[in-house]
Amino acid sequence: ARLVLPAIEHVDESSKDADARNISNIILQAPDVDREDFERGVASQLLTEAKIMRDRRIHIYVSSRDRALALSRGVHGYPRLGSPFCFNPNDPAAVRLGDKPPRCYPGTGGIVTRPDRAGIYVIDTSDVTRGASGHSNFLRSAVVCDDFIAVVGGARSAARREPTPLRHVFRLTPDPADPKPDDNARCRIAN
Repeated sequence: ARLVLPAIEHVDESSKDADARNISNIILQAPDVDREDFERGVASQLLTEAKIMRDRRIHIYVSSRDRALALSRGVHGYPRLGSPFCFNPNDPAAVRLGDKPPRCYPGTGGIVTRPDRAGIYVIDTSDVTRGASGHSNFLRSAVVCDDFIAVVGGARSAARREPTPLRHVFRLTPDPADPKPDDNARCRIAN
């Protein structure tokens, strides 16, 4: 993500038409980027209203069980974009999900969104995270793989997404009809 985001900014700046649809579907899986820097600068440059109206969107996959990002947060001292860790647990933007600790997500940064065309989609994979590090969900969790494949295909929603109090944030939940899916089989991509 540290390389991709500046590269997209460069493509936008180099384009003759600043609002061109050169890159429309940006997917960030567990991005190790300062969340506040993203909200303050990157998001507003990548997601102008004109770009959103031309169908640009950013999907951000996050997990509270991502140990690699927890380590990075400790090193850098600030919350990472790919982790819903609350820097300030008294933050009014924190989402309380039952008996779980509050989770904090990147905001929309004042980006204009419409219900049919949001610029930022945050997908919390905490409830379906797999693997020891929790950092490779899109390769290890059947539910996340299904969602990821839908997003790559251009979808804005997927079957296992549940809304949260924040319009741009969704949780992925286990499928009650298939509580123990074969993650390896569902996440394998045919050659």
